[in-house]
Amino acid sequence: MKNPNSKTKLRAVLKAAIWGAVLFVGIDLIEVIASHFGGLGYDLFLVIVMTLNIPSLAVRHFLGMENMAFGQSLAFYLTVNVLFGAFIFAVIAAFRQFVMKGGDKTKI
Repeated sequence: MKNPNSKTKLRAVLKAAIWGAVLFVGIDLIEVIASHFGGLGYDLFLVIVMTLNIPSLAVRHFLGMENMAFGQSLAFYLTVNVLFGAFIFAVIAAFRQFVMKGGDKTKI
């Protein structure tokens, strides 16, 4: 018999993954727009942006795409960071839903 709570827990993990993807792509797009219109202006924002650049740079390095045009494109950068944001938020939400809140309490 299936646990009805597992469906809601998985839905919560999926929702967190979507929020993570939206947050990461939002920050990336703000960075692109800000750099286009004359700079970032805030040191804290620059630190956040540089931290978000690390996943795309690592993937580009491990795949050997340093000299390829697609490896340096905005589409590659956004795709990697969206997947990274979704993964991070999903892992945190899954840990919260399945470990911290516990499993099915009706088992004997």
